[in-house]
Amino acid sequence: MGYEFTHTARRGIFVCFKALYKKLPESEGFLTCNTILGLIGKLYEIEETLRAKRPGDNSDEAEFLADRKRLAEPILASLETYAKQRVLLHQGEVQLRKALNYILNQMQYLKNYLASSELSCDNNFQEGQIRPFAISRKNSLFASTERGALAWTKLMTVMQTATLNKCNPTLYLKFLLDRITVIMNSEAKAKDIDWSQFRPWNLTPEQLEQAWDA
Repeated sequence: MGYEFTHTARRGIFVCFKALYKKLPESEGFLTCNTILGLIGKLYEIEETLRAKRPGDNSDEAEFLADRKRLAEPILASLETYAKQRVLLHQGEVQLRKALNYILNQMQYLKNYLASSELSCDNNFQEGQIRPFAISRKNSLFASTERGALAWTKLMTVMQTATLNKCNPTLYLKFLLDRITVIMNSEAKAKDIDWSQFRPWNLTPEQLEQAWDA
């Protein structure tokens, strides 16, 4: 919980800015929104810079976390202090006050991302992975039986797992169907098959391309 904070907090402030203060550059609301958005933007810049320097899974996680903490903690402290100051100023402005209170109430959770390199300061990646399921949700409603819905769920899981592992999902699905057909037509027993060999992270692009040409 909490690593989606900057995305949600930024959205709340941005909505206020666009709806209420964008055309009022002399207002305190304009200043508050721009300052908050600027501080959150710096967190994104820090993350982008550090990720770009990180060569891959073999990089030094301790060094990455130390650099992130050193650079991001002052920004987080400034964000929290500024939000505390400005929320008092905007008590009569309901929408902006709620957005600032959200920042203050969730600040403790945001800091959790500093402890793990697997977390980021938002959940944009996770939302991106959920989007295909959301897009296909209407199609899923037409599964006429429970078994049909379960089959659809399994298919989506297979396809999305392939995508996450940088496998072309169409090639991967054909590869799986071809291999499973061969196994089913043989005398081999399922318990004797090493199914891990078919996991997308254990396959090469060349194997998938060969499957397409078969």
